[in-house]
Amino acid sequence: RELLKGEELACGDPQATARQLAEEDDRIPFYVHWVVASLKDRGDVANGELVRQVVSEALVDPQDPWHLGHYRDRLKEYYGQERLPVVLALLDDLSLAPGTLTLDDLASRVAVRVTPDSGPSAARILGGDRELLRGILLLLQRDHYLRQQPEDGSYRFRFPLIARWWRVHRNLL
Repeated sequence: RELLKGEELACGDPQATARQLAEEDDRIPFYVHWVVASLKDRGDVANGELVRQVVSEALVDPQDPWHLGHYRDRLKEYYGQERLPVVLALLDDLSLAPGTLTLDDLASRVAVRVTPDSGPSAARILGGDRELLRGILLLLQRDHYLRQQPEDGSYRFRFPLIARWWRVHRNLL
């Protein structure tokens, strides 16, 4: 709200607009500032609907002003070609999940998305190698893709905004 005020943006309801802004971009400062700058450039009266529109446009902008492609581009380098099919399957499934998924859920879903021909890691996971799957999930947590729930050990995307971008980018809608 203070950023909206400091930028002297006209807002019908500054508190509601600020709440929507925080919700839409997961309170990530880079995205908050980018949305506010976009609102200012438009010169329109800022409101929750306009915030949603600006975020939606940023998610599909081919110029990638938010550098979201980094979440995709780094996977092969960080996880290797061998694990890439499994990583993509995990991220696809987790981005689509309305809630969290357990290790068993993920193992079952990955088995549907990959084949033994997908590489050695996929073959090992299809063969029941839960330790490899746990290791990949741990790395995805350390890289800020995922969060594990302390209550039951299930997993979800760390940031709903990134999960939303992932679904759009991967045409999973």
